[in-house]
Amino acid sequence: MLLLVGSWSDRQGAGFGEQYEPSAVHVRAHWARLAGSPHNADVRPSPGSLLPSRRWPEMLGAARWQPNMEPTRIFISYLKSLKATVQRARQRRGGVRKVAETPAAPVVRPPAEHGKLDGLVSGEIAAAVARLGIPADRLMVNEKDGSVLVLVPEGEFLAGGQAEEEGGALFKVRLPAYYIGLTTVTNAQYARFVRETGHRAPEGADFGRAKWKGGRFPDELAQHPVVCVSWDDARSYCHWAGLRLPSELEWEKASRGTDGREYPWGNDWDWSKCRNAKNHGTEETAPVLGYPEGASPWGCLQMSGNVQEWCADLYEKHFYLRLRKAGGDLAQIHSRHIGFNVRRGVAWGSDSPDFFRCAHRFEPRSYSGRNPRDHSWGFRVARDPK
Repeated sequence: MLLLVGSWSDRQGAGFGEQYEPSAVHVRAHWARLAGSPHNADVRPSPGSLLPSRRWPEMLGAARWQPNMEPTRIFISYLKSLKATVQRARQRRGGVRKVAETPAAPVVRPPAEHGKLDGLVSGEIAAAVARLGIPADRLMVNEKDGSVLVLVPEGEFLAGGQAEEEGGALFKVRLPAYYIGLTTVTNAQYARFVRETGHRAPEGADFGRAKWKGGRFPDELAQHPVVCVSWDDARSYCHWAGLRLPSELEWEKASRGTDGREYPWGNDWDWSKCRNAKNHGTEETAPVLGYPEGASPWGCLQMSGNVQEWCADLYEKHFYLRLRKAGGDLAQIHSRHIGFNVRRGVAWGSDSPDFFRCAHRFEPRSYSGRNPRDHSWGFRVARDPK
């Protein structure tokens, strides 16, 4: 028998119950009971996600064999250790580790009525929405972090593409309705999260150069996407805001609509409709409201170009192929992920039109690790309708 030894991560910003999650359902139930948090007991995957647990690989990697211990003593020992971990976590919640246990109730209303939004006057948001032609009844404003989200209605869309990892051909997939961010999360929004929770600022980069220094970012980057955030950083932000990351399929539907188009704006490549290697100059990222002519059919901005975006899923190369062969029925597919988190979209430094396609899937490499922070990776939020 295995003794699963899960230790609480001391890295700043690791969300409670996020760094290590036992793989056995009965152990996870004990975790939730001890923690007193229904959030940590929730194992329901996001729509389009096939993962019952996103932390099994790390827990299995932390397993230790104890040959001289009886099974009952092993389990009791584990629960005692777990209880001590929870007690420490509860103490930290009063300080730097504040993670939302209950999602914040959204307020649905037109952005023009919202007043200031992370330094952008309501007129700018209203003008952007009017220019994109998004009906007000398809918008949601999340008051906790100021995110404006767009409703993607329930129904089928054409997913995939010609590449092997894209399924080899277009195929239909049906998803329930969901909301997804009009834009990626900005530096100004992330700063609010850092101030309120004590979470680590995105000052370090495993690749490239971080924009933040001394807990601050340059004023001119307030409305640029936050970068140098890991998947765990993005998840912690979502917990705080009462939101979540989109699944890979949700991201793709929001990017290309229902007609299987190549790019968010249509089937013809156009360098001028997104931030890329030929137009970023020395600025690298662009303001999140930039390039409105490159918006998706739902009105989502910069789903091609600017930054790559974290999704909720773990990557599996042949997931799309297996899903196509199953007729797009997610209920028939079981995950065979490799343990690295999915990123979709392409960043400002790319000069290959192929990478900017909505169907393009990046295969995570070994350098990606569990929590890399890159100067061209960000995220956008999502949530279920209420």
